[in-house]
Amino acid sequence: MDFTERKLQKSAAADLKRISLESLRPFTPMFAPVYVFMKRNEKFLGIKSPLDFFSPPDLDKVRPFDAVYVPRAFSDLVAGYQDAGRRVKTLMFEKPEEIARGKQDSTYPEVKLGQSSFELSDAVIRVLGPIWGKKLSLEPFFIAAFVEDFCERIPEEFLLQARDTNIELYELGLLRAGVAVFLAIQLGFCNKRFLDEFRWQVFQRFALGKSTAHHATDLSEIEDMTISLVRDSMEKQVDALQISALSGLTAAKVAARFKRIESQFAKNSPFVGSIYGPEGFLHAG
Repeated sequence: MDFTERKLQKSAAADLKRISLESLRPFTPMFAPVYVFMKRNEKFLGIKSPLDFFSPPDLDKVRPFDAVYVPRAFSDLVAGYQDAGRRVKTLMFEKPEEIARGKQDSTYPEVKLGQSSFELSDAVIRVLGPIWGKKLSLEPFFIAAFVEDFCERIPEEFLLQARDTNIELYELGLLRAGVAVFLAIQLGFCNKRFLDEFRWQVFQRFALGKSTAHHATDLSEIEDMTISLVRDSMEKQVDALQISALSGLTAAKVAARFKRIESQFAKNSPFVGSIYGPEGFLHAG
């Protein structure tokens, strides 16, 4: 993804968040522009666009720098969506054997024994619902951030092949895979491993052109929905009206959940933000 400010003056340091090189994980998409500080000309230089990732050779290239930097305000904004992804991941946490025997793990306080599928779906929608914001509208970029922290990482061979073949299709694949998983969760799919696999399949279809086949009709229809909702990597929003206007039983099921979201979660939603404008990384549009 492109970003407006390729170079920043030294005075921008107060608005940047420092990230140690040791904390960077290879093959993990970045959800903000990434900068390094050039001591010679005393400027911050953008080295990674949003959605790109560091491969091991990329990390070797930045070893001479003591850290990388991201815009603090935008990074904090994205962190809210990532935290929500981790919360839903915790809710779907598959209990290890000791918990199954009755020993509660304090690391995952949300995990309850004997939780029914209905209770799990209800708990998940309570986290998912507010993410749509007060206008029931959400940019695919933030959906992808949520899903990145919810799902297991896409296998590195898929990421490398896609990025090195066609960067635009790589980005489109990430966004569509994120939206597909997000809609599947809203539809009531709450099996974590199943959703991980679904994400990988959707990414391969749209980033690498590989065919997919799903046993569940809902999943095939969700894939088709993402084509209509996310037409390119700069798609500005996915909203309730768009989904309600789509044909098909699956779209109707997803849209029906917005009634509860609107009545219970939208009014007081704290989620608001955009990749566009002064708070984002694109100042035009």
